[in-house]
Parts: sequence; structure tokens; C-alpha cells
Amino acid sequence: MRFPSLQEATQRTAEEPLRDLMPPVDASWVTYANKIRQSSTLDEAGVSSSLWDLVRNEHLDLSIVEGYLKLLRTLNSKTKIAPVYQLRRDDSINIETEGVDHSKIIPFIDGREWAFAVVYFDCIHWYDSGRGKPIPPLSASGGQRIVEGWSGPQHSDSKDSGAFMLMGISHIMMQQPHVSQEAAIELVQVFRVRMFIELLADELDPTPESLCEKGIITGAREDGASVFVSQADRVSPSSQFEEDPFNETLYVLNSAARDGLSEPPDPSALDSSDQIVCVSAARGTDPPQLGHQQRSLMNEANEAQSATGGFRNNLGNPYRHILPATRPLVATSSINPYPRPSGMNTSRRRAAAPRRRTATPTIDMESEPDIKSLINRRVILENLSSALRFTRSAKASGLDNGYMLWQLGKNRKTGGKLQQRYQRVLFNQKMAKRVDQNLKIDGLDDRQWNTMKKDFGYWKVWVDVRDVGLKYNDLGEYVALCALPGSMNSENMTQDYQKRLIAAFEREIENHSNPLHQWLRDARQLCDLILTKSIPEYRLKLDDYETNIEGEVSDEVWNSHMSTDPVGDFQD
Repeated sequence: MRFPSLQEATQRTAEEPLRDLMPPVDASWVTYANKIRQSSTLDEAGVSSSLWDLVRNEHLDLSIVEGYLKLLRTLNSKTKIAPVYQLRRDDSINIETEGVDHSKIIPFIDGREWAFAVVYFDCIHWYDSGRGKPIPPLSASGGQRIVEGWSGPQHSDSKDSGAFMLMGISHIMMQQPHVSQEAAIELVQVFRVRMFIELLADELDPTPESLCEKGIITGAREDGASVFVSQADRVSPSSQFEEDPFNETLYVLNSAARDGLSEPPDPSALDSSDQIVCVSAARGTDPPQLGHQQRSLMNEANEAQSATGGFRNNLGNPYRHILPATRPLVATSSINPYPRPSGMNTSRRRAAAPRRRTATPTIDMESEPDIKSLINRRVILENLSSALRFTRSAKASGLDNGYMLWQLGKNRKTGGKLQQRYQRVLFNQKMAKRVDQNLKIDGLDDRQWNTMKKDFGYWKVWVDVRDVGLKYNDLGEYVALCALPGSMNSENMTQDYQKRLIAAFEREIENHSNPLHQWLRDARQLCDLILTKSIPEYRLKLDDYETNIEGEVSDEVWNSHMSTDPVGDFQD
């Protein structure tokens, strides 16, 4: 398998929505991190000096880095993480790689800054976020050479060096490339909050239930839902997500905090048991074993609400209290209703491959779905072309066990949106009886099983979309999955909205005056070839489709891209 070039990896991560690169943190995490950050003294903060520095955007010391590396080593990954080494740029560094059959990450401490190497079987990548720093004299016993120019994103503040390194290591451990320059700048503050909570919990991506059990963050629960909002439960979809990934993150947090309750509770009206309780870490000396020191913040609920802007105004920025004071908020506008810290790059367009602005309008969860604005020939072409590219890159073997289908359905990076929807339909078919009878899969813990059942509910909408197409013999089984925009995420839809969406979709496909039925009939052959991994080895016109082309899709363009006739060999 060919490793992607630096240009390919950079472009891929630059075009990846920030939500996929790093899911938004829970609003309660931001609130707690803000509270600790705003403490005037270490005693008031009630955490170790290392953790206090973490949320105050200071240098990360060895204890924080080693503590987080310990958590990353728990990931089920073939990539291994070596201990931290002291970087001495004047001395040659020899890496023992003889007989190593897996990639290895080697973190280096360089004064107060950090860098790391990733050793593959055929090369070494060197990541140093410090601008203009020379690559140290590395050598490997296996003969691997350093890839020149592969430095990863560059920080503008040396205090972020450790966060940049850990962000990169966390992605590489999940078999993903380091994030792009723009993404790293925009994600580093959120990543600090994530690290802070995960170090306190001593686990990656802790659930609200886990944080409650460990006494870190707890809150009242009503009807089985936490006052501290789960992003997957409380978000409304919007085309803003596709237009501006950074504003997507802000929208998710604001919407989540706003919709957690019909109206944010008045702290003075809450019982003490319903108010927020936060527990901070004790000032221990053994960083991987972070203890907990209970510290109630119930009497300071008004301040905690203020620290998040109260979330009463949708335009409030929940990140503003964790950003450095030198980055004031910019004014909002009708074009960009979600404020962005100044100094952030406001455009993620690349000169070589500009991203097309999606014209899909904002979806109002309360109104009837405007299906006509969601469905057009361009949507079908984009879904098919991205699916074809992923299928070209790797023809995966057929997997039919429920757990693997769940993993494929969750992972946005294993295929295009069409494949992801297809895998979710297969998963729901495979698991329907188990979920109905609550027959847990052997080897799954309760947390995984509950998450799997939740995903089963989220993903049912794609089964319903498939079933609409199944009513027509000329459409086949899965081509209906191509009809809806790739930016539509079922996890962000309420059940009521999903039902109305399916009803509107069914009316549209039944409407003989609407061309949707014919479009899907045209797309059926390509869809079947892609999903059965039977695509021809010769080049198709669809291989050349550019998703960033503006304008309507003409009949000529449509017909040529739906053809399965060869158009020539792939260019070398």
C-alpha cells in the first residue's frame, strides 16, 4: 500500500470537516475548564500545577505528556508509542528498527518544546511544530530514511508545542494523518480542554456517566438525559457545517447547550442536588495516576453559567474563555452568525483545490423538510464520485459480522458517504433481532453495547431511505442512499425530523412530474457496481468528476458521468 505524499495528506486533512477530525467537547467540559483557568491562584484552582498550566495555555510539562501518552497507549492500534527521549540536536540519534513489524512513535522533549518521529518499515517522518528547526541527525538500524519536508503543522506560540505533538500522535494512533495547519490552529484550544478532562477521568473520551461515577462532573438527569449535553443527542443539522467547519463546532456546542433543556435553568431555582458538581485533581506527584480532590462548585453556579456566556444567546462563543486574552471575538454578521476568534484563518480554500461552498439551505427541524432544495443531480454525482474514489483506493473484503459493520458505519474515514450509509443499513439488518431482544455481543462491555444500540436508532433513517427505493423494481436496493446530501448526518436529526424527512422523500419519488425517480434509475448501475466492489478497472467518466465545479449539471454532463463505458487508461 502506497503511503500518501505530504501534499496528499495535507490536502486530505485540510478538506476534512473539523467535526470529523475532533468531535466537539461537551459543554460541561468547557465550563469546568473555564472555571479552573480563571482561578486566580493554584490553591483556588484545586488542581496540580501541570493541569492548571494545561488549561491556561502554558507549556505542557513532562508529567502531562507522559500521562496522556499512557492513555493513548490504551488504544487498539498496531502503532506503538515509545518512552519519551531527551532530544540532543548535536548528537546523532540511532533508532533500533531491526525486526520491527509495526510502526513506532517516538516522542522527544526539546527543552520546553516537543517533537516526535514516526518510524515506518520503509521511512521515518519527523514532526516538529517549531518553525525553521533543523531535523536532528536521526539514523535507523533498519536503514529507513527521513522523508524531507514532513514537519506537520507549525505553531505560532511555542507553548502549544506539546499540544500539537499530542494531537498528531492521537491521530496517527488511529491510522489518520496529522491535521492540517489550519485545523491545528483552530483545534488546539479544544484539544487542551479534551486532554484536561480525559486526564482527570484517566480514560479517553469519557461518557457523562463515567464522569459522574468518578465524581468529576455530575448533574441532574431528566427522562434519562443529562443536563450536560451529549453532542450526538442534541444537535440540529445545518448547511453551515459544510460551509465552515470551525463554525460547525461552535454551532454544535451552542445548539447542544441551548437544546439540553427547553430553557436553560435558573441556578437560583435549582436544588443543590441538581446543580453542577465539579471535582478537580489533587496535586499529586505521580502524573499517570492522577488522584481526585472533591471540590464543590454548587454555590458558584451563576459564575459557571457566566463562564459559558450563559448559552442563552445562540451567538455566544463557548470557547472565548479558553482562548488567550489577545484573541478578542470578532463581530457577528448575517453571513457568519457564529463568532470566530480573530487571528483564525477565515478561509480554508486552497489555491490548488478550492472547496465549493455548499448551497444547501439551513434545515429547520421544526418545519417540513424542504426536500426539493436537498435533492438534485449534483448531490447524486457527488455521492457516487466520492464513493468511487474510495472504492478505487481499497477494495475491502466483505465483512458480515455485526461488530465490524458497526465499526465501519461509525468511521467516517473508511469510505465515502454512500458506503457509510450502506454499511449502516447492513449493520441495522444484522443487529435488529439482537437489539430488539437486548442480546449483547460477547466481548463488548456495557458502554460499547449501549453505544451500539444508540447508533442502531440513529442509523435507522438510512434503512427507511433504502426501503423507499425498494418499492420500485427499477431502482434496485440501495441507489436511494445516493439521493440525500453527504452533509446530512443522521446523528444530528431528531426522530420526528427523520420521520418527516422520509415522508417528504417518499412523496418526491412518487411524484411523476419530478425527475428524481429517473435520476436514481440512471445512477443505479454505477451504485450497484460500487457497492458490490465490481467497478471496472478502466477509467470511467465519473473518475474525473470535480465536486468543486459550480453551476447546474447539464443533461450532457449528467449522461456522460452516468456512463460505464471506458474513457481511456488512468494517467501515470
